[in-house]
Order: sequence, then C-alpha cells, then structure tokens
Amino acid sequence: MQVGYNSSPMDTNTLIIVILLVLLLGGGGFFYRGRRR
Repeated sequence: MQVGYNSSPMDTNTLIIVILLVLLLGGGGFFYRGRRR
C-alpha cells in the first residue's frame, strides 16, 4: 500500500509490530481481566 508518504518496508513492518503489540497488550489485558474476573 503506497500513499503520498515515503512508504518504506521498515515503516510497514514497524506499523505491523506496533499493532501486534497493542493487540497483545490491550487484548491480552482485557482477556486476562475477563478470565480472572
């Protein structure tokens, strides 16, 4: 996906990593809380 920015493979990788981290941290915490109650 190329937009007006200087799209770079590193940028995409970083974005994916950030999203994964957020999902793991946020989702993980949410699930943990729900499981632990």
